[in-house]
Formats: sequence, structure tokens, C-alpha cells
Amino acid sequence: MNPIRLLALLMLFSMLFFIGCSNQASLSPQAMETHTQENDHSAQQNSASPSPSPAPLVIQDSSYAPQSKPVPSALPVPVVSPIPPKQVPPPTPEAEETAAVSTAPHLDTAPTAEIQNKSMGVPESSPVRMSYFDDALFIGDSNTWRFKNFIHKKRKSDSDYMGKAVFLSKKGYGLRHAVKDKPIEDEHGNEWQIIEYLEEHRFNKIYIMLGTNDIEHGVNKAVDNYLQLISRIREVSDADLYIQSVLPMCRDTQEKGLNNENIDKFNKKMYEHSKSLHCYYLDVASCMKDSKGNLPTKYSSDNHVHIHNRAFPLWVDYLRTHTK
Repeated sequence: MNPIRLLALLMLFSMLFFIGCSNQASLSPQAMETHTQENDHSAQQNSASPSPSPAPLVIQDSSYAPQSKPVPSALPVPVVSPIPPKQVPPPTPEAEETAAVSTAPHLDTAPTAEIQNKSMGVPESSPVRMSYFDDALFIGDSNTWRFKNFIHKKRKSDSDYMGKAVFLSKKGYGLRHAVKDKPIEDEHGNEWQIIEYLEEHRFNKIYIMLGTNDIEHGVNKAVDNYLQLISRIREVSDADLYIQSVLPMCRDTQEKGLNNENIDKFNKKMYEHSKSLHCYYLDVASCMKDSKGNLPTKYSSDNHVHIHNRAFPLWVDYLRTHTK
């Protein structure tokens, strides 16, 4: 070896040895002991504890999406399927019917004035011309008889009032009389059986208001007689049938059998039957009730069940604005 290189290496080793001795001398005996213990403790911990494994992946909810942070290739990446939302089965028809019954108002139990006065049947529309009633027949009891007299009086000054409508009416007449073919009167006082009259005269519209003289004998019996009468009329006439509701009574003269509660029951039953009978239902009573469902005394001629002349224009207006 070159003597110069050998000399340089010896000088380098000498310098490194000198530096090492200087560093060792700068530590105190206590510091050297502490340093040695810390190194030994760390070595023991490292040798006793295995390498930490990655934390498990926790899914919080169904909206979970994998994070964008890269995962070391050495670790397996779990495949997470989204959690489907909870499926709620559709309600059964029985459940829907039960819910509807529990939430719908019960009209047969203490109806409010607002419900009582709500019109049933044919909805309101623009008024028709008076000529609409040219081919109409009105059948009824004393209130229809009084209605006829009012119209005849109006025709003296207005010949087109209620068109050419004609009337079959009689005081005290009822459904039980009609089904037994008891006579009723035309406009000239001639007596006819209703079916006999319809066999002799043709109409396109037939308006019926009967029941006031029957309700006191039983609501259901009156309804049965009404259904029988309509069935018999259908056999001889293809006219459109309009069932007019029985008018209300004044508050202070209601009776045990004939009262507004029973009148309302009768009207509701006939409204329900009108759908299957293919009749038009006209709730004329709704335009003559006060807030309590009674006939106001100003619209009554006897403070009972008969209509005053000032109420008939309400009846006419209702008929003109409630057509099929």
C-alpha cells in the first residue's frame, strides 16, 4: 500500500476515536444510566408487542360510501353492499276501510247545523230558462198544492213562469195513499190515480215531494212505499225522476213521530236510494233551513209544516239551479 494513503487512514481513525471519547465523557453517570434504561425498556416493548393491525371498518348507515383515502395494497379491501331501505307493506283493504271509518264524521250522531244544511244530490249550476219545465210534472201533498196555486198566480202576470209545468197534488196525500192507488187531483180538480194519469199523459221530467204525511207512521215504512211507487212509475214512464226532499218543520210544533230529526233520516235514506234507483235527488229542504235545521217562521204559513208564499221563490230558484 502507498505509505501516504496508510498514513491518512491512521489519522482518520485517530480522529474518530477522539470524537467518540469526547461524547462519552460529556454524559454524567446518571444520564448514561437513564439513557441505557430507556433504550432497554423500548427494546423490551418492541419485542413484546406485535405490529398493530389496521382498525376494522364500521358501517354507520345505509348512506355509507367508501372514503377516497388510499388503502395499502397489503390490506384486503372489504366489499360493502348498500343496506336497502326498510320495506313497508301496503295497507290491506280492511285496514284502509277501518281507517276511513275511524276518521270520517258520523252524520247520524248529533249533526251540526253546517252538516244539516249541506246540500245533497244534484250540485248547483247556472239557472236554466223557465221553459226547461215545459215537459215537467210535479206530484205532491199540500205544499205542492200550495206551490201550484202560487205558480198559477204568478202566471197571471208572467205566462212563462215555470214554463208549462203541471201538477198532481192533494192536501194530506201520502206515499201510503199512492201505492194503494188513492186518487189525487190535477190542476182542474179532477181525480186520478197517479199511474193512470201517467198512462194518459207523457212527461220527460217528474218531480216528486211526498213523505210529510207518512213519516209519523214510521220512516222505514215510508221509504218502502216510496221505493214501490218509483218502481210502478218506471213501468209506465221513461221520464227522468227527481226526488225532492221533504221540507223541514218549525221548531216549536214538532211532534213525537213527525219532527225534523225523522225528516232528516227519511231524506238521507231517500238520497242513498236515489243512486241505485237512477233518480236525481234534489235537496230543496237545504234552502229553507235555519242554522238549527228548522223551518224559519217567516217561511211558514202556520208555524208548522206549510210553506208561506215568500218561500216559494226559494223553491223555484233551487229547481232552476239544480238540474241534471
